[in-house]
Amino acid sequence: MSHPRKIYIDTKYKTKDSVSNSDFKIELPETVLLPEKCKAYLDEICIPHSFYTIEAGINDKFYLHTSTTATNPPLDYWIITIPSKIYTGAELATNLSTQMGNALGGGGYGGTLGATYGPSTQSIEISTTNNTILFRVLTENDIATKLQGTWTGTAYDENDPADLNGEILKLTEGSSPYYNIAYAFTSNFVNLNSIRNLYITSSNLGNYNSIGANSERTIIKKVPVDADFNHMIFNNQITGLDYIDVSKQTLKTINFRIVTVDGKTVPLHGAHVSFSIIFDLAD
Repeated sequence: MSHPRKIYIDTKYKTKDSVSNSDFKIELPETVLLPEKCKAYLDEICIPHSFYTIEAGINDKFYLHTSTTATNPPLDYWIITIPSKIYTGAELATNLSTQMGNALGGGGYGGTLGATYGPSTQSIEISTTNNTILFRVLTENDIATKLQGTWTGTAYDENDPADLNGEILKLTEGSSPYYNIAYAFTSNFVNLNSIRNLYITSSNLGNYNSIGANSERTIIKKVPVDADFNHMIFNNQITGLDYIDVSKQTLKTINFRIVTVDGKTVPLHGAHVSFSIIFDLAD
């Protein structure tokens, strides 16, 4: 290939067997034979910020442990699902209160736990109005260890808990203490933009020369999320070192996924993605 070749990608023209606009295949009209010392760049990337604050399977689970001051207290473990959508801090606190009330009411706790939002500190406070209630909001460490093996609630995959405890409330290390009527829980800085970067991956474009934060070898481009919801994320930054080694590859069908730092496919809710691939020879 004596001159650069450019391929334009748009998910409007993905193959029919593609899973979604963030997990898709592109069928080229002709086979592309790439020579030795060939490199590729991703350019003119346009990704709509159409993913939500809370996304199912990514960060929609709230992990909670409740008990009482009774002589033989109940030990109840809760995984509370928060609906997927865009939230402000206040809306998230309100919905958290609603979902805790719906779940805990069936366990005999009634509406004894509530959440409020503190805009000055961007935090969520959870408190109880019942002087016999004790509760713990699990940290990422608690979830990973299943409370040091004491969890007896609904089974979950500790390697993929899809929790908002760590992702949104930023409860990462250590173990949470018990809270009560005199001692309310206050979260760390509520991160309503938990997907900070998008990673474009491909298992058949490139020679696995990158290493992701989670040890992935198929990442071909990192795209910072620098646009608000319902705006377009643009990225056309190319540097001399930001290339993909595609030497001696033969391309006809190329697959792509757009994922989080944890390797989970980012839901784009039907919005289309476009970018271009530039091929050139190394000097």
